[in-house]
Amino acid sequence: MAGMRKIRATVALAATVTGLGAPALAAADIPPGTALSPGELAPEAQGYERLLHAHSAADPPTWNRDPVAERRHFDDQIFHAGVATGFGTPVGMLGAFVEANPWDAVGLGLGGGVTLWGPAGGAYLRLRPLVWGGQGERVLHAFTLQTSYTYMRDGELELMSCIEACPSRVRFLNRTAQFGALSAGFEHRLASGWTFRYDFGVAHSWLATPWKCVRYDTVAASPCSSTPPSDTLFVGTFGLSHAL
Repeated sequence: MAGMRKIRATVALAATVTGLGAPALAAADIPPGTALSPGELAPEAQGYERLLHAHSAADPPTWNRDPVAERRHFDDQIFHAGVATGFGTPVGMLGAFVEANPWDAVGLGLGGGVTLWGPAGGAYLRLRPLVWGGQGERVLHAFTLQTSYTYMRDGELELMSCIEACPSRVRFLNRTAQFGALSAGFEHRLASGWTFRYDFGVAHSWLATPWKCVRYDTVAASPCSSTPPSDTLFVGTFGLSHAL
């Protein structure tokens, strides 16, 4: 009986040593960095691995993203078309324009529209000496300097209507004039291609036909009895365009 107990104890000890040594030997045979299949992981580790996999699929880790995003440029979309309103510019009080952006800092455009006295049209050059923003989906901004040439009908701006004094009053006839303008403003472009711009400045007429006057009652030529409208205008433009 004593010999039988010794045999059983020896077998149990051998089984225990074998069971403890097998994982160590298996672990020693696995090179570092080797991926394990889910079946080789403990149940707790398998659950944690599934959670990590689901999280990575839904939202990739931030360390895998490039933290430096290159800004967009105004010449990424060269051609634009839009509508604008203003005074003393090629689009007149209401008009349309097309624009080309051959470089990030330069825009060239043609526009036309109507004023209180008739049609208007011309061209402009826009410079962007200061550009910022535009990373990813952010708005691309620019401080702008613009010069424009406008050929338009010009006339007297009557702010008040006359009743009894009109028949004897002398008024200025509309004339044709060419205006050169300088203005400054801002330009904002969305990632979708929409651009909003506005600028303010001053324009001066040159190569304009002389002012002439007529009487209200007879529409006959008459000497001008008052100071003609100024050849200098304050200008302003608000425009909205989209890339073609």
